[in-house]
Amino acid sequence: MNKTSRVLLALLLMLIFINAFFIRIGYKYIPQGISEQYYAIHPMYFTEPGRNKNNRRHFTDNNAHGMIPLPLAELVQTAKAAETICPDGASPVLDTILEQNSSSTRKIPRVIHMTSKSRCATPEVHAIVNQWRLAGHSLYFHDDDAVERLTSHPLSQSSFPLLNETLKCVTNGATRSDLWRYLVLYTFGGIYTDIDNLPRGFNADTISNEDDSFFVIESLGIVSQYFIASSPHHPLMMLSLEDGINNLRGIVNVMRNNPSRTTGPAALKRGFINFMNGTSTGYIDAGKYFGMNNRSVTAIGNKANPKEYVDRGGLDAASKKRYYAAMGMQHFHDLHKLSSQGRISCREHLKMTNGTNKIAKYVFNGSMYVDES
Repeated sequence: MNKTSRVLLALLLMLIFINAFFIRIGYKYIPQGISEQYYAIHPMYFTEPGRNKNNRRHFTDNNAHGMIPLPLAELVQTAKAAETICPDGASPVLDTILEQNSSSTRKIPRVIHMTSKSRCATPEVHAIVNQWRLAGHSLYFHDDDAVERLTSHPLSQSSFPLLNETLKCVTNGATRSDLWRYLVLYTFGGIYTDIDNLPRGFNADTISNEDDSFFVIESLGIVSQYFIASSPHHPLMMLSLEDGINNLRGIVNVMRNNPSRTTGPAALKRGFINFMNGTSTGYIDAGKYFGMNNRSVTAIGNKANPKEYVDRGGLDAASKKRYYAAMGMQHFHDLHKLSSQGRISCREHLKMTNGTNKIAKYVFNGSMYVDES
């Protein structure tokens, strides 16, 4: 081998080493078992226990990407929204539907998703919703029936086969909302915001065409779970949903979901860590982060001023109490005062109700939990 050949060989080996290094640290990380020629993110799932011999998540492409979900207007029943019967002092939230530019290169659709038990809302809630009717953006309101239509849709069942069964362990609306927001953004893309958020510095032009997913940094220094924007089929949404599903299946008291730890901010944080292939602790500064399959996460703001772009305090305590009372809702914090004596785990409930769609509904009788029905 002459000198020129040796130099070229050395350069080639160096390039291979550098590429392997960057793949390893997550800049072009692809889960084990998926080829380097994997062209796009498609709906994928993992089966329990969800780990291969190297303790990594094992993903399988299930070809669900050939299925077409319901159009959003059909999913949320836009045409029937005005017919919603509401209690005194409340009226239905209506959708705003604008034609989207199909030739646009924008990754995150200009679509706002909001949810609550019912379309019915008090005047204070209407005032907040109306501030999210951003220029050039559609707004869809998803009530419990719309959430059910999406979670039970064949596309959702095929992409996340453990989801529907696990939903039998959901005993509060916050947990269901957590799982749904990852799913709706994974399926359709767009912007999710809690119903009591106010846009401050955030406006119709804050998200750029190039942004693949977009968050504000919340007070803990992690990406916000109360405000999420994402392109369809973003791996962070997939990872967060799967994390939430697995955590929910592992709870020891099915009547105490504790969403903040199982399906909410902690699940999104763990999803981000997995998205970054373990190269991040989840506590981040503003910036653009590249992870699985070279997809990206954009974060703005800082934990010292979490209300700079999105203010979580849109509803004061009295307004929130009136809204919850009118809708017959209970905050999940009120469910924390539950006995651990004679508790029933999610897996026990799933085993006892195998073959049915029975949702967990147990009450403590002083010594153990019994089926309320």
